[in-house]
Amino acid sequence: MLFPLRRLFTNKPNIHIRVAEIESVHPEEKYLLTNEGRVNYDILVLATGVTTNYYGNKDIEKHTYSLKSVADALYLRNAILSDLEKALTIREDDIRQGLLDLAIVGGGPTGVELAGSFAEFKKYILPQEYPELGRHTNGHPYHPGRQ
Repeated sequence: MLFPLRRLFTNKPNIHIRVAEIESVHPEEKYLLTNEGRVNYDILVLATGVTTNYYGNKDIEKHTYSLKSVADALYLRNAILSDLEKALTIREDDIRQGLLDLAIVGGGPTGVELAGSFAEFKKYILPQEYPELGRHTNGHPYHPGRQ
């Protein structure tokens, strides 16, 4: 993610981070051309990004959220908050529970970090900002100290 990377190098005057599309690389002359213009370098590190691999499963691709960028994270957050707001108005337990249930697919660093974030959300944020929903989580009374 770009923001933590920038923060990491805040006090490093000789390190510059650019997000651009590379048009050509000229390693002999130590420069590259981008859609933003020419960039000279002493040492070049290219972080090309990643894409989500659904392993050909169109259903998973259609019904899941990717989490590979800041934009993906914001989209996921907004979708979760939207479901929480909808759940506040639903009286049918099974429909409400469907809006509250989350599944994380993938046990890599991103999936593990996301699981930890959801645990903190359930413990600290849900009872404060959505106390009505906490009572209905998984059909059991909500206890902030219990996961």
